[in-house]
Order: sequence, then C-alpha cells, then structure tokens
Amino acid sequence: MPQSILIDHSQKEFPEFLYMTLDSNSYTQTIFKNDIDIFSYRLYIPKGIRSHSSGTSVPLVIMLHGCDQTPEEFAEETQMNELAEKENFIVLYPEMNNLADWFIFRSLLFNPYLFYFLTPLQIRWLRDYVRLHGPVLKKNVLQSYPGLLNWVSQYIKMYPFFSDYYEELNSTDCWNWFFDENQHRDKGQPQIIIEIIDQAKSFLEDEYHILIDEKKTYAAGFSAGAAMTAILGATYPDRFHKIAICAGVPYNAAKPRNRNDLKNIFQDAASVMETGVEDPYECGDKAFEEMEKGFEKAGKRTLPVLILQGTDDSIVRRVNGDQVFIQWAQTNFRIEGGQGRVPTSFSHPVQAHENGRDYKEYIYKDKNGYPLVQLRVIEGLEHKWSGGNVEGSYTDPHGPKATEHIWRFFNEKTPSL
Repeated sequence: MPQSILIDHSQKEFPEFLYMTLDSNSYTQTIFKNDIDIFSYRLYIPKGIRSHSSGTSVPLVIMLHGCDQTPEEFAEETQMNELAEKENFIVLYPEMNNLADWFIFRSLLFNPYLFYFLTPLQIRWLRDYVRLHGPVLKKNVLQSYPGLLNWVSQYIKMYPFFSDYYEELNSTDCWNWFFDENQHRDKGQPQIIIEIIDQAKSFLEDEYHILIDEKKTYAAGFSAGAAMTAILGATYPDRFHKIAICAGVPYNAAKPRNRNDLKNIFQDAASVMETGVEDPYECGDKAFEEMEKGFEKAGKRTLPVLILQGTDDSIVRRVNGDQVFIQWAQTNFRIEGGQGRVPTSFSHPVQAHENGRDYKEYIYKDKNGYPLVQLRVIEGLEHKWSGGNVEGSYTDPHGPKATEHIWRFFNEKTPSL
C-alpha cells in the first residue's frame, strides 16, 4: 500500500474508510502557487465492490462537506456509506481544513504560549514560512498520527486570542467558494478536487483493480460544499455526469475582489447567503461561459441538477434555492441553444409528503421533456441535511431522505443532448 494511504482504524464499522493525502508531487504549478497545503480525503470502498472487483467499472460519488464538518461527520450524518454498501458505488470525501494545515506545525514544533509575544506581522511571516517548507513534514506527521489534525483544530479553537487569525484562515473549514480564483477551471480548489479524484482513481485501480465509470461520476455537497459542487459542475462538466446541491448558492455568487480584501469578501458571502445574488440569470450565463472550456474536450451536453432547500434555513436562506434553480435552468437553456432568459415558473409545483414533512417540487425540463433541473423545497427544514442521522449536528431526521433522493436522481437514465 502506498505510504500516502492510511486506514483510519477509528471507523470500526467502516474498515475500508481510508484516510489519504494528496501527494504534493501531483500539484500543477497553478495550484502550487495558490495553495501549497496538502489536502486530505477519505475513500469508502463497499465490501461488495472489494470482494467482487473484476475490472468492471463502478459509479463514484464525490461528497463535499459543509462548514465546521469533517468527512467522518459528513459520512455518518448523511449515511451515504451505508447506501453505498447497498447500491455498490464508491464514495470520496475531500477535506477542507485550512486552519490545522499550518497551525499543526506551530503546536508540534513550538511552544504555543510563545505566540502571546509575537506581533501579527511575525505570525504571518512564520505562517508563510511554514506553508513554503512544511508540506513534507505535515505529510510525515499525518502518516504517523492520523487523528492529530482534528485534535489540533479543536485545541486551537478554544483560545479566543487567535480569533483574528481564524477569520484570515477560514476557521470553520468552509470550501472557499467566495474567492473568485476558485470559480474557474484549472485553478484553485476545483482543480485540487480534480487532482484528488484522479489520485483516488489510480489508487483504486492499482490496489483493488477497481475502475471508475466515467459516465457515472457524480458530486453532491451541503452548504459551502454545495456551493463548491455548483462550481465543479460549471468548471468540469466533462468530469461530472450529474450534481446535487443541498442548501447552496448559485455559481458565480462571489464578486471578483482582491484576495487580501478578506473583510469585504466575507461580507459579500454573508450577503449572498442572506439575500441571494443580484441576477441569477447572469450567474447562469457565467456558468455556461465557464462550461464551454470543458465542452472543448468532451463535447457539449446538458448537466442534470438536483437542488434541496429548506424553508426555515437561517444560514442559506430560501431565496438561494430558487436562484440556484434559475441559474441552472438558464445555464442548460443556453447549452441547448437558447437566447435571452429562460422561461421558468414557480407556479403549480408538485406537492409531496415524506417522513413527516411536506415539500414542493419545481422542475425545469429540457427541449425533449426530460426533468433536467429539479428543486425540492422542504417545509420546516433548517440548515440541515434532510432525513439524516438523528444524532447529527447538521441533520434533521425528518423529511425526505436527501441521501436516497440524491442517489435515485444520480441513478436515473439521462437522455443525451
């Protein structure tokens, strides 16, 4: 087994829930300039696939967690691994953890109390130095102590005098959808996620002789992970067959700003989550323009999208669900050759009831009548994963089971454009 692959023995119910790190040697120069941190991820391989792998290709679901979540928590709360056991598909959980990426070295190499006496400028200098020289050390530390990353993160959050640096480093570990650099193909975090997928695919083939079905590669996310999922759909339409967005925002919701203007960047993000974007149709056009880069390699095709949104979400307000629906309807409308604004309607929704909650379904159909973009607005749902684990911090056990809805949507046959 390659040295970068670790089995997380704490997940006793999931003996093949693997802890992996993205080898820094696989970074392209663009990524290396913008984000030198080594990203980690988890890979879940169902027993049925491991015991019967014979070169047959299998589906792959990419799951992007929300803010203040770990891949382990996201897996447990959504129960996606249990569904993967039943349906035989691989699940990949990339991890966003900026805070611990550089603070881990401070805790290991220095007395943390020393930082009481350092100026902000000195701390930033030290951070930059660690970012430049730390990847190899971090990789070795994580191989020896795979549980240390989360411990360090929790330890540091206990100390309020680091609050200014939390904000700078995105302390809640949100995928950085609000940076413009992460809105484009072959740049930033979208490219890192693609690198993770490619490394995981190579590992599966080399170690287990498992092949991933290129036409059955999907992405789903919650909150900030949902926003990044929308970005993946726009930046890499040639890599993802369908996407699912749970409590997310439209593509191109981030305003182009200088990356150092963090205060206004975060204010812009908060404003979007509260009141939505100025023009979701324009966001749809921007997504179409970005997708054309991917179409050059794989040909033009529409992208089916499932959207789940709660009416009582106080973090990502209901308006965002409507706007994500409009954005992807507009994007697919343009892909099919439409001009101007897509005709959409929020009248006469399909009414349904499941697991203790009502929900309304809005559908945008392509020119052949296929339900290309589907929005399910769930009554009474807060900022949580619908129908998830009863003990989860970001789950509601009531309402339609989002995990099952997403997989049914992914598994449905899609007519080609």
